[in-house]
Amino acid sequence: MILTPEVVKSIADFCGNVELSLLDLAVSKITKKPIDYLKATADFIEKRKSL
Repeated sequence: MILTPEVVKSIADFCGNVELSLLDLAVSKITKKPIDYLKATADFIEKRKSL
């Protein structure tokens, strides 16, 4: 993604209240390697569930 931070924020805005630290984590984990992306997505979802 060329505009990774903007896209992540847009998705978070759609989903509702998301902590800034989770947004930063999501942005830092986005990569071209699919396995890293899938793990980061799963971690993000688990942390979101605990809020």
